[in-house]
Order: sequence, then C-alpha cells, then structure tokens
Amino acid sequence: MLAKRWGPLVTLAMTPMGIEVEIKQIRFDLVRARCASLDLEEGMIVMTIGTSLAFVEVERPDGEVVHIEREYASFIAVEEPERTSVRSTSGGALPSRITAAYVPPTGTSR
Repeated sequence: MLAKRWGPLVTLAMTPMGIEVEIKQIRFDLVRARCASLDLEEGMIVMTIGTSLAFVEVERPDGEVVHIEREYASFIAVEEPERTSVRSTSGGALPSRITAAYVPPTGTSR
C-alpha cells in the first residue's frame, strides 16, 4: 500500500505515475474550489498519468484527463483504493496511454 511505502500521509503530488488512488481528503477551501472546477472530489478514484515540476496530470474515472497544479495536489490526501482496479485485467494499474515510444533510425547503411 502507498501509506506503508511512503509513510502515513500520501498526497496526490507524491503519487507515482500509473498508480490508481482514492482521493480521501481535500484540505483548504481554495484547494477544494480548484478541485471542484476540475470535477475532482473526495471519494473519487483517479490515476496519475503524468507529472512535471508545475503540474500533476490525472485521469478521472470518466476517462477525462485534467492537470492540477502541484501546489494544490500537495494538499490532496490519497490512498490506494480498497477495491480491485477496473482499469486493468492483469491485476495491476496500467497507464491508459503510451507517453513515449522508441523509433528506430531510418536510412542506416550497412
């Protein structure tokens, strides 16, 4: 579980890519208002699919991808959901899309 790996409190900003988490608590009115504008709410199960220094990219249950500022994501407490993931039949949470691919060089001479 996330809490056992990273301590008692885990935030959305700390969640590794490809991990499905449940939003347990959104702290502070300002953060709640930002989450409401992105249709993120407590009890929702989301997956982190991308991160940068400024933003955390999450996929909502309806498949919509939203970007939330890392400062706000730091005040959203999360934990792994109790139920089994419905996003993958292999038993683990998988990213919903490929973000990078290897393209072999063309026109090489032998």
